[in-house]
Amino acid sequence: METRTLRHTAVMVLAMLLAATAAQASVWSGGSANWSSNGDPGWNGTGVPNAAGAVASFTSGGTTTQDVSGGVTVGTLSLSGSPTSDRSIAPTQGLTFNQDGAGAGYAILSNSSSKRLSLSTAGPVTLADDLLITNTVTGTGSYSISITSTIGGTGNLTFSNVSNDTAARPISLGANNNFTGSVLIQKGAVTLANPGFGGVGNAVTLGSSGNGSATLVTTGSVTSLPNNITVASGTGGTLLLGSTHTGTTTSTYSGTITLNDNLSITSVKDVGGTVAFTNVISGAGAVTKVGSGSVTFSAANTYTGNTTVSEGTLNLAATGELRFKIQNANASSQLLGSGTANLDGLFRLDVSALTDAAGTWNLVNVGTLTETFGGTFNLAFVGGATFTNQGGGTYTSGNWTFTTSDGNLTLIPEPATMALLALGGCTILVRRRQ
Repeated sequence: METRTLRHTAVMVLAMLLAATAAQASVWSGGSANWSSNGDPGWNGTGVPNAAGAVASFTSGGTTTQDVSGGVTVGTLSLSGSPTSDRSIAPTQGLTFNQDGAGAGYAILSNSSSKRLSLSTAGPVTLADDLLITNTVTGTGSYSISITSTIGGTGNLTFSNVSNDTAARPISLGANNNFTGSVLIQKGAVTLANPGFGGVGNAVTLGSSGNGSATLVTTGSVTSLPNNITVASGTGGTLLLGSTHTGTTTSTYSGTITLNDNLSITSVKDVGGTVAFTNVISGAGAVTKVGSGSVTFSAANTYTGNTTVSEGTLNLAATGELRFKIQNANASSQLLGSGTANLDGLFRLDVSALTDAAGTWNLVNVGTLTETFGGTFNLAFVGGATFTNQGGGTYTSGNWTFTTSDGNLTLIPEPATMALLALGGCTILVRRRQ
């Protein structure tokens, strides 16, 4: 993945070089007209761009359609300069991104203006090469680049957005796409009105080393994103998943989530709605719940970082698990925060690194959280026994006890161990007296 990140960093340099030479390529200097096989006016340069590696640079607003039989092919499509209105492109017969004709180069879709660039639903977009989609200007507006055309083909997608604001100039996808490549959200905000990254086989990486914050959120009323997602390490920023859609519907992430770094999860759903994570969240990272709405975990999660409910609600469903790593000196992962936690699932305890014979570990910060332990709540060891509900908020397994009143897990040593500890203390006392 680091190799791929370096390659995509090189793409940014290529994008700047192409932008600098756009004046030498075919530049659309007019307003609304047709991208046509018969050479409609508006393009300067040597001809209408329609070939692998061709550069089409728009410098004005308006709506462009095209009637080229079989569609058109470009290596770069950009909006730049100081247009006074948005630019909309309706690829009626289809638009193919192909930089070098061999599948080894990178095609580019870019916006370096303060206006918006969109590819409408008029025709499909095909990835014959990897495609970098990049916005380099911050500001206001609902999006910087929007693609509502269906994306197909075999290329990979990389998103690089200088804006990490989901409400101001995100890059937006709005179709149920079917391309077969992978996805890298290198930096900035990407929003999905519909499941936008193809099927389960399209792996998604959120963030890249050294590139700061990255965001992926759904905006549709009912969405289900099936992709497996890897949270990158060393980004130096905040990595965010979730939904910005309000209402009482459910937005679902059904792929696995691998935490190579910490992850924030957002929901602003109204009461009755939730953002659901139905597959395993694993890795060494921590999870922070943000936003006023609810998030639901329903899988046997194995990540070992803290879980913090900063605001809103975290629901641990009856089928869900949180993993707690129990270590020496009363150290453990914890459930923290000042929000609400509805706990109907299982706390799975990993004691594999523990050598202390006794201790107390605070698993749930009941002093700041508003927590509810439901009727199906329980605890169990990794690969071991489940605790017994003794009633009154007390759960036991051997010499282990968990109490909901204080959120504490306690280990009291066996009587024989206590005798040995006492004997050891006496021996030390005798030695000191000598």
